[in-house]
Parts: sequence; C-alpha cells; structure tokens
Amino acid sequence: MPSSKSLCWLLLPSLSLGAIDRKHIVAQNTIIRTELITKETTPLQVGNGNFAFNVDTTGMQTYLPFNTMSRWAWHNDTEPDGEPIDAYSGVPRDTHGRNVYYDLPDPDLPHVSQWLIGNPNRINLGRIGLRYNGDTLASSSIFNTHQELDLWQGIITSSFNVDGKKVKVVTQGDFESDAVVFDIQSQLIEAGKLSIEFDFPYPPIHTTKYKDEVFVGVYDFPTNHTTQLSAASEQSAAHIYHDMGTKYYVNIRWPEKDRLALRRLEPHASTKRTAHRYILSSRHGKAISFTAHFSPEKRVPGLPSTIARRNKAGWKDYWNEGGFVDMTGSTNSNATELQRRIVASQYHVRVNSAADGESPQESGLMNNGWYGKFHMEMVVWHSTHWISWGRDKCFHKIFPALYEKLLPTWCARAKKMGWKRARWPKMTETTTGRSSPGGINAYLMWQQPHPMYLAILAFKSQPTKKTLRRWDPILEATADYMASYAWLNESSGKYDLGPPAIGVTQNTPPEITLNLAYEVAYWRYGLDIACEWKKKLGLPVPKHWTTVAKGLAKPPQIDSLYTVYNDKIWDVWTDQNIRGWGRPVLAINSARIGNPKRAIYHLTAYDYWKFDDAGFAIRGGDGNTPPPFMPRNAGFLLASPRICAASRLYEFYWDSYQHGRFWAKLPEVHRQYGPIVRIGPNELHIQDSQYFDTIFGFRPLNKEAMTAKEFGISHALFGVEDYKAYVKKRAAFGSAFSRTKLSKIQDQIIEEIQRGCTWIEDKSKNRAPVDLAFLFRAVPAEIITKYLFGQEYGFLQDVQTTKNLYDKRMDRIFGFSHLGRFIPKEIPLFVSLFRQLILRALGYNDPGSAFLDYFLLAQKLVQKVVARHNDPSHTCEGITQHTVFDDFLDSPLPKEEKEKGPLTQQAIAIWSGGWDTVGFVLTMAAYQLLQNRDAEQRLYQELKDAWKDPAEPPDISALEELPYLNAILKETFRLSPGALCRLSRVNPNRAEQYGNWKIPPGTIISMSIPDVLSDESIWGPDAAIFRPERWLHDGAELDRYLVTFSKGTRVCPGIELAWIETRLVVASLFRRYEMTIAPEAGISDDDIMPYYEGFTPVVKNWISRLPVEVKSRD
Repeated sequence: MPSSKSLCWLLLPSLSLGAIDRKHIVAQNTIIRTELITKETTPLQVGNGNFAFNVDTTGMQTYLPFNTMSRWAWHNDTEPDGEPIDAYSGVPRDTHGRNVYYDLPDPDLPHVSQWLIGNPNRINLGRIGLRYNGDTLASSSIFNTHQELDLWQGIITSSFNVDGKKVKVVTQGDFESDAVVFDIQSQLIEAGKLSIEFDFPYPPIHTTKYKDEVFVGVYDFPTNHTTQLSAASEQSAAHIYHDMGTKYYVNIRWPEKDRLALRRLEPHASTKRTAHRYILSSRHGKAISFTAHFSPEKRVPGLPSTIARRNKAGWKDYWNEGGFVDMTGSTNSNATELQRRIVASQYHVRVNSAADGESPQESGLMNNGWYGKFHMEMVVWHSTHWISWGRDKCFHKIFPALYEKLLPTWCARAKKMGWKRARWPKMTETTTGRSSPGGINAYLMWQQPHPMYLAILAFKSQPTKKTLRRWDPILEATADYMASYAWLNESSGKYDLGPPAIGVTQNTPPEITLNLAYEVAYWRYGLDIACEWKKKLGLPVPKHWTTVAKGLAKPPQIDSLYTVYNDKIWDVWTDQNIRGWGRPVLAINSARIGNPKRAIYHLTAYDYWKFDDAGFAIRGGDGNTPPPFMPRNAGFLLASPRICAASRLYEFYWDSYQHGRFWAKLPEVHRQYGPIVRIGPNELHIQDSQYFDTIFGFRPLNKEAMTAKEFGISHALFGVEDYKAYVKKRAAFGSAFSRTKLSKIQDQIIEEIQRGCTWIEDKSKNRAPVDLAFLFRAVPAEIITKYLFGQEYGFLQDVQTTKNLYDKRMDRIFGFSHLGRFIPKEIPLFVSLFRQLILRALGYNDPGSAFLDYFLLAQKLVQKVVARHNDPSHTCEGITQHTVFDDFLDSPLPKEEKEKGPLTQQAIAIWSGGWDTVGFVLTMAAYQLLQNRDAEQRLYQELKDAWKDPAEPPDISALEELPYLNAILKETFRLSPGALCRLSRVNPNRAEQYGNWKIPPGTIISMSIPDVLSDESIWGPDAAIFRPERWLHDGAELDRYLVTFSKGTRVCPGIELAWIETRLVVASLFRRYEMTIAPEAGISDDDIMPYYEGFTPVVKNWISRLPVEVKSRD
C-alpha cells in the first residue's frame, strides 16, 4: 500500500481560498539563468496576454533582437506582381458529384497562394536594448550574468558586469496596456557610457518556413518604412512614430526629476542599417527609469512607478484567484518537476494566451511560428484550461468574441462552397478572417464542433439566459453547416462525413477519408449540444439537425472493434510518436477510463515531454524543434488538474487501509489548505459551519449517496440521489416518524425501558457489573423492531445476537464496508462470497446460529410483514400491530420498489440506524455523566424534583421542560455525530457560490457533521469537552449548529424517535440508579468516543463497552 504522502498528494491538489502559501510555492519556481543565452534559447517574457516583451540576458533586447508583440500589430507584405489577390477563389475538388472550391494552394497562382498563407503577418513592434560606448552592447562584453524571473510579480531582474562595472536591469510589463517598464542602474550611466537604444525592423517578404522566424523582421530595408520623433506635451515624455504600412507610436515617459534625452542616431532618410535607431540617455545620475508604451494612438503613458505598482497588483490577483496545486507534501520523485511545469505554464499562458477576443498562435507572443496566425482547431487547447483552473474571466475575454468576429466571413465562405451558414477555418487571424491556403487547412474537420464544447463551458461558468442568447447565433450557424455538410449515402441510408477530409491526426489521405471515428463522434456531440441549446432557450429545434445527428454513420470498425481500441494504442502509438498536444489528451482520457497510473505517466514522461529551463514546452516528443509550443503548456494545464483529481487513492488509503479514518484526516487537510479542498475527481469538501445551512437546508438539491453505495443499499431512503425521487419515497412512509404518530407508542417505549431496568436489577443482584453499552443497543433495537415490523425479537434475552450486531471487528478484518464506495456494484457479491470466511475469522463457527447479519435478519422480518400485508388472513407469528412497512406497501411507489430486495435495503438502513445510533448516544451520555459527578448530581436533583416516584411512569411533557436534562442531551448529541461520513449535495443545473468560488453545476459538494459539532468558533476552545452548561445560556443560538442528524429536507427521519428514547432512557436510569464505572474494566475514551467511520460511528476498540456497578437510589 502506498504511504499516505508518496503518491496521494501528487494526485490530490488543494483548491483553497488562500490557505496554501501560494507565493512561497511560486517563489520556489523562480526561473534563474546564470549564463548568456543564445538564439536557440527561449527568451524570458513580461506581458499581459495582449502584449509581450521578450528579453535576452540583459533584461532587454540588446545583443539578441528578440520581439515585442501585440495582438493588434499586423502587416501586409507587398502584393505579388502579375497575380491579383482577388483572382484566387480556391481549387475545385469533386465532392459527392459537385465541384467545391477548397482553400488549397492554386498552382496557377503560386505567388498569390503564398501571399495568402503569409499575410497578414504579426510584426515586431521594435527593439529596446542597451548601448555601450557608442554601439550596441555586445555579448562579448557581458560577464557574471544572473537573471531571475519572479513569476509572482512578473518582474525580470538581470545583473551582469560590463567593463568591470555592475549593471542591474529590472523589467516589468503592464497588466492593463501594451507597455513595458525598465529601471537600469549602473555607474556606467553617470559616466556617459551606458544608454538605451530603440530600433525598428521591417517585415521581410514571407516565404520563410513557419519554424524559422525566431527574430521577426529585419533591419536591411531602411527605406521601406519611416520613423520620426513626435512632439510631446510634457518634458518628461517623448514619442516615436513608426509607419511601415501599419502605423503606431512608441510613447515614452520618465520621472520628471530625471533629465533624460531622446535623440535620433541617424539623419532622416538615412540608408544605413541603423537609420531607425534612437538613443535615450541620462544627463546625470546612475539610473535610467522609463516606460515604453506601444499603441496606434499617441498618448502620454503612465509613470514607471505607477505601472510597476499596477503590474505587481495584477500578478498578485492572478495568482490568488482560481485553483492551485500544492505538491510540496509529496515525496514522489516526479512531484517537484510537475510543480515547476504547472507554475511556469500558468505564468506563460497569462503572458501569451489571454488576449481580448483572440486565440494565440502556437508560439504565442514570442515569435512567429505560422506568420503570427492561430489555428482554429487548437483553440480548445489554448483556452479551456482557464475554466479548469477557475480563471473564467480569461476564458470569457476570448469567447465568444473570437467567433463573433469571424462569423460573417465564414458564413459567406460556406455559402460560396455550397453549404449553409458557418464553416470555420483552420489557420486564420481576426484582422481579415481569411483562411490560409493549405493541404491540411482546406480539409481539416475537427474544429467545426468546437463552439458547442466551448459554449457548454461558458454556460457552466455563467448559467444565464444571457449566455444562452449570446452563444446561440454561433451554435446555430455552426450546426446548420455541420448538418448541411453531412452527405446522405443512398446505399447505407446514413449520413457520411467526407471525402474529401483530413482527420485530427493530419495523416489521412483526403481523397478517400470517410467517417473518421473521432470526427463522427464529435459531429454527433456538436449537433446534440446545439439541439439542447435550443431547448434551453425554449426555441424549436431545427429538424435537419436531429435527422443528421441520429442518422450519422457509425465510426469505422475492424473485427467488431473501433479502429482505436483499448490498450492496442500503446502498441502502435509509442512515446516516440507522440507530438504536440498528444500527451495531455492521452493523460485526460486515461484518467477518464479509470487508469490514473497511465494518466500520471503521460504527465510525467519527462524524457519525451520536454520543457526547457524556462518552463516552455517543446513541440515534438524528440525535442528537435525549438520552443515555445504553447498548446503543450496550455494542454498540460488542461490535463494536470483533471489528473490531480482523477484518483481517490488518498481516500481509499485512509478509509480502506486505515479502516475508516478519512473523516479524521480531512480536518488536517483543511488546516493546511483552507476551508475548501478538492478530495476526489468531482468532489469539493467544505469546512465552514456557516455554510452548512446553505447546502443542507430546504433546497431541492440532489446528493451523492456515498455511504449507501458502501453497503450496497442504494434503494434505502438515504441512498436516493435525485431530490424529486427522494421526496416521493419519503412520502411513502407517511407520518410514521412524526411526533404525533410517535406519541401513540410512548407507552410501548416506556414499557421496553422498564424491561431494561428490570434487566439491570436482575443482573446487579450478585453485584456483577452491568454492560450499559449492551443495554443501550438492546432496548432501542427492540423498540425499532416492533415499530418497523410489528413484532418483538427479545434482544435483551438473546445476548449473543445483540452483541454481534454492534461488534465492529468484522470491519477491522476486511475494512469491507468502505470498499463498497469504490466498487459499489460488487459489494453484495463480496458479502455473499466471504460471509462464512469472515464469521470463522471472528470465531463464529456456526453461521446459522447466533450471528445473523443485517441482510438475513432484515430480510426475514420484512418477508413476514409482506406476507401478512398481502394476505391479512395469513398467520404471521409475532406480528401484533400495524407497521411502518404496511404504510410503505400501501404507497403509490412503483411495484419494483416493494420487492424483497429494495424493501430489505430500506429495512437495513432504518433498523440499523434506529438502534445503533441511539445506542451510541446513550453510551456517550452515561459515560460522560459518570465521568462528571457534578453534572450527574445536578441532573439527579432536577429529575428527583420533577419525578417524585420513579416507580410510576414518567410525565414525558414534564421531562421535556427540564433545562439541565435538555442541556445534557444536546451536549451528548453534539459529541455523538450520527454519521462520521461526509454528507453531500449536488446542484445539477446551477453553479453554487462559496465565497469567491463559483462551483460548477454537477460538482459534488460535501461537508462533515463532526466539523460543525466540533467547531471552536462556535463552541469555544473547550469544544472537545462535555460541558452541558453551554446550552443553558446560549442554547437557542447554538441549536442551529446541532446537526447530529443533518438538517433540512433530508434530515434523518428518526430524529424525533431518537430524542424520545434518549430522554426517557437517561431520565429513567439516572433517576433510579447510582452507577459507577467498574474500575477493573479499564474503560477509556477508546471504548466510547467515535474513531472509525462505519455505517454508524465505531469506537477505537471496535466494540463499545461500558460496564458499571449499579445500586438503587430509593
């Protein structure tokens, strides 16, 4: 069995409200470089998602001309001679008997085709670097380098020596604008040797391959563009205007106290390579601090200090919002690297992939991979992780604005191709919305249903009519195209997809590719979602959508198996063959099919899934292509929280291996990580007593019936998950457990308690100790048996049977009940196969005699009731009255609910809780009172005053008015939780709110009764101590938190019966007898206090004991 920390914390992140020391964990992953980087090294970045500034070792763009990029900065190359752009209309391909013009390179228009591929292209807005002794500072002059990227604050600090003098550069972005701030300190500034230079490249004609444009733009065409200084309205500001077809300003500002000067290096119209270079220098002092703001508009930017404060605040807010994974508690060798990748990736996606209404190119804002264009099929990898991490606002910045921008263009394109509405492109940008011609680009299909998936995420995040209405035009246009694209095959009667088509793997021959497995499944999913979307809006569903969805061809099969099938994939798709986003999708799907070990492998196959020293993912499995490949970073972030939550091994360890101690471990987890933590694949546990009413009040919420699954009794009332079904089943019991109905059996209860008192007196005649724990099970067992089944059993007389029923050693041997939480369907079989083995292990060698398990005894009692109910003339030995199950059998519930199996499950749940829960409370009450003689004497005096003659039946109404008796009972119930297991609720349709957290619909929200009953903020620092007096002063206020039997619509139905029995038993025994715990018995908290979680609480010694010496008071 794994140790509690070796693997489990690797799988179990904490999603908290700040209790994790996030800053410390992020700081542990500060990116540090101590050597000069080269062209092959990824630069560090500052930015905000719309804008990024990439730096070399100097913290600027000094000896390496890295890029400054923004979402708005695009450029068109000169159009090719002799080939007008509008001459291109695509290339025709036969598609089911008609010519369709696809966006393929046209061999008759090669230059136009290439121009459309490469234009518009993203530009480098300019270079800002250091100048030394009248020239660009060369790498050969830089020594003793040390560079750190503080991820928590988004600050790059670079230190190095030049000519024996230290230079320090601090670089920051702006969270709100396309600006970068520098603070440069060195004695070389004061000496006039060190200054700043701005330079502006020009884009070349784009015939280069996508992976080669590390430095965007060249400096060899000075006459192709112009720059000039523009007058500033303030002395501490300056503006450089750049016109390359795309026009923009570099708005520069510095503190007024600093006397900086900006000048042009070369005269206007110079043809030198340095024609567009500008120098910013200081007239005094050892520091230069300035803001450089890039914008199509001329404006005075914020001061460096203002932007620096804003940048730090923005990053602090970013790191403190949403989810967080803490792996510092793991001793797994992979955890440190996994933590580094998660933290670094979260920084990189915020810098590169959080633009307004834009999706990033594959290389983000670092360089041009595909001329700056994004790939529509990759938007799910780039952006859906925002939802997974609870940073929904970044997701909503992008969607649906991205699709809204492209919708008109791609409706027109689909119409031209002969299909309806919107056909989404593969490679494009939002400036023109054009598709880039290409063999894959023209035929790729799997981007088409993306809007449906993204819309579902949007609605889960913001489940409002506004969300439905805004996404509806996009989904409608997409579904119309998808339905019109599918072709009705007259031979098969099914709708085919393709040919021509190219699959998600991008290696299928388009001319013959038909009905790809993934695409067919995704097509059906998309159309189904579109139909459901219309229904949510109350609008009619277009018939052609449902017709196509239902009539789609089946995914292809080979030998009755889908072509990609279980485990065979590992034989043909090895680690060496996995590229791009392959690993995250394999990790996610491994988790989904219940293989967390494989999922973890895919996340941690570091030899194949390479990240560089800055935390940027490398494109291929072999690492031959340079980073960054942002879909891998983003895909890693999409997969990692799902994998962290994919396993319940941590719970399994504490409940099955440690016999039901997860309930006690959870408070430790909360102390470390805060009031809300993820404890399972789809479960959040909250420790906040003030929130209990919100979830467990009178709201129509579903539940996850974890405990019912453990014991294989999901038909029982407390095992019903759907709220409406629960209400119907609860109604079937009528008013069986109401005060009014129970008042009619009070005489029976008193009579049974009197039998118990007689039993005590008989047993104590020879001065032998009397086991109250036994008595406290036997009396409630007799009461609930007679009430449920209309017959007596004789638990006081059948000592062995009664003890066996609350002997928990069986759980100790197998921990079998908790296994049911993980294998609920198999648990009845498990019990059946191993019953005799368990009995013999416990020493019960004759399973047919003394030991009767719950299932057999309950089944026997239920069968008697059913036989008599179905045939009133049938003689049923022992049944003397109308029973609770008679009411249930008369209810309008379906017939199948009244069959032997479901009825037996109902009986087990109510019957077991009816005697063991009350027995546990009574044992606790007696133990605490006998340990606290002052409380016992005060109770006796109150009882003596109210109940003069104990030989007479008690006045129940008088007992209910006794303040100290009520205080003792409430305090006992507080220390005796009816269940140690988690209670859960699920809102299937709406998000729940907890603090700043928005919990998605369908999430299991669980809380624990012991957490509320022991909350020191409510009960005080002595919450663990028995102190009835707390109820005498603050009782009315504290009643809200007495949740022993839960609360609200699903409160335990037997709560009134428990109160009646407990009140009468405690009053009867402590009025009549003087009792002392038998000193030789060695009784301790281990025999009394809840320790293990079972169906009901279990003591540490597994079987509760309370032997006492008894003598009569009167």
